[in-house]
Amino acid sequence: MAEERVVRPPKAAPQASCTVPAKGVAMHDQDWDDDSEYRSAVRRTRITMAIALIVTLLVAGIVAVAIFGISLFVDLAEALSR
Repeated sequence: MAEERVVRPPKAAPQASCTVPAKGVAMHDQDWDDDSEYRSAVRRTRITMAIALIVTLLVAGIVAVAIFGISLFVDLAEALSR
């Protein structure tokens, strides 16, 4: 007798659930039919990104001013010591 072999597709890896702490609902379970919730989420994301960009630019500016200030101070010290 010939045996039939059943080929099954591999099991999908379990997906990580990203939960919202306030509601405890997974993000993929969100009902985005209401545009106000979606727009609110997008607005919060944009505000967060804007704050991150401003902080990053401020830190980069402070580092640049510090480096420029140190080199200017060293040049001034050398010029005055002659």
